[in-house]
Amino acid sequence: MNPGHARAKNSSSGRGRGRPPNPELRTVKHQRMLKAAMDLFVDRGYEHITVEQIARAAGQSKGAFYWYFKDKEDCLAQIVHAYAQMMDQSLAQATSNAAGTASSRLMAVSDYRRWCDRDFQRFIMLLNGMAHSRSPSVRQMALSLGGQWSRNGFSMVKQLMKDASRE
Repeated sequence: MNPGHARAKNSSSGRGRGRPPNPELRTVKHQRMLKAAMDLFVDRGYEHITVEQIARAAGQSKGAFYWYFKDKEDCLAQIVHAYAQMMDQSLAQATSNAAGTASSRLMAVSDYRRWCDRDFQRFIMLLNGMAHSRSPSVRQMALSLGGQWSRNGFSMVKQLMKDASRE
C-alpha cells in the first residue's frame, strides 16, 4: 500500500480524493465547465481549444474536467445536447399554449425576438463551426442535429399552418 495514498484518504475531511461531496457543487462546477467550453468553442473554434484551456477558464483543474467528461468531444456533445433540449423546450412551450389559437401559436414560433436571443445565436455559431470542423465525428454531430431540427421544425410549422388555415 502506498503510504501517500493512505494519508490522502485519512485527511482531516475524512474522505479521499474525488468528486466534491455536495451534489449541488458538482452541478455548479459541471455547468461552469460547460459554459467555459461553449464560450471558448464559439470564440476560438473547437480545434483550437484544449482541455486544459477549458478547465482553466472554468477555474478548475484538468483532472476535474475528466470527472465530468470522457474527452473534449464528450464535452461538446453535452453542450449540444443541453442547448438542443433548451431550444426544443422553448419551441414546445411556444406551441403548446392551449388557450391560444393555432395562429397565435404560429406567431409565437415566428417571434423574431425569440431567435435573436444571445444564447440561441451563440449556439447557432457553435453548430456552424462544428459543420466546418476537421473532425468527421464533430461534423456528423452538427449535421445530425441540423437534420433533426429541420425535420421536427418543419413538421411542427406545417401542422400549425394547417391548423391556422382551418380557423
